[in-house]
Amino acid sequence: MNNGSLVPIMNRSIDALFTANLTAQEAPIDPVLICWKVLTGIFCLFGALSNVFVLIVLIKSPTLRRGAGLLIAHLLTCHVFMCSIGQPVYIHFVWAHASNNPNPDNSNFCPYYAPFLVTIGILVNWSEAALAFNRFVAVFFPTKYVVLNRTIVHYSVLFVCWSCTLAVSLPPALGAFGSYELTSLGTCGVHYTLSTSVAFGLTFLNSYVPLIILTAGTVIILAKFTATHFGQSTAIIRPQLEQNAAGPPAARTSERRKRASRMLLASFVLSLACQFPLNVVVLTGTQFRFPKETLWIRTLSTLEFAITPILFLTMNRDYHDKALALIRQWTCVQPSGQPPLVLLTGKSQSPSNLIYEG
Repeated sequence: MNNGSLVPIMNRSIDALFTANLTAQEAPIDPVLICWKVLTGIFCLFGALSNVFVLIVLIKSPTLRRGAGLLIAHLLTCHVFMCSIGQPVYIHFVWAHASNNPNPDNSNFCPYYAPFLVTIGILVNWSEAALAFNRFVAVFFPTKYVVLNRTIVHYSVLFVCWSCTLAVSLPPALGAFGSYELTSLGTCGVHYTLSTSVAFGLTFLNSYVPLIILTAGTVIILAKFTATHFGQSTAIIRPQLEQNAAGPPAARTSERRKRASRMLLASFVLSLACQFPLNVVVLTGTQFRFPKETLWIRTLSTLEFAITPILFLTMNRDYHDKALALIRQWTCVQPSGQPPLVLLTGKSQSPSNLIYEG
């Protein structure tokens, strides 16, 4: 075949490719996908604002920073990054892929974006697991909790969480053990070059081990609270009587720990309800067979990030009172007949500013 005969063939190929691309771009987008984008975007906006607000409340209150406050602040910070950066970029990738006009730079962007998303996502899992273990000790071993309730211990726990996370998320970004690539869903995924057993072990360590710790802690603490409520265990009542006999300060500390435990227990239940469907989908490998359903299941995680700070404000009087004090401080409005609450120093004699060791 001479060169002259190649020109018409090449022209026809270019015309066909241009027509196919034009038809794909003009194809209407699924209304379900539009609803998913709008609803998930609303959750992201609300989640970013609510987590930032509660994080400010926690940072400005020395009493709330005590106890598990550092771990809670770490969890809320991860939520802020997921709602403000991680999930919006994920929405962009999926939307570009569904519009049949994917950005060719997306695949090149994966090595930079995917490690961030994977790191923050795993840190959320480990933060919740650390809080579940913290509450387990506070509820079952209140006299030993003072050993765990130290800043150096909390920083050590966070160091372990970050070490386990970066050991999985960072190597593929550097081309070791695998790479981050664009998937058929238009999102970034990790492709391990390791053996299947090693890859599964890494995934199990950072996805399912925290989930197992969270589930076990939630079930055990919930059973303890249920038994206490119905008065079915004298072993549960005896430590409470000893704390009450120790005096009003010990009783107030015990009550604050109970409120913190109930608050975190509610967040644990919410987390399990939102994470369980996605973990089942990923474990069974059905996310590629049902891409639209998987998108809605992933939205549950965004919903969890948005609702968790609301649970903190509604289920814990300490967070609720500090939030109201902060709003009054911003609006320069003080409740009539009450002295101003000193939110920044925590030196007010208001009962809500007493020592918090949750």
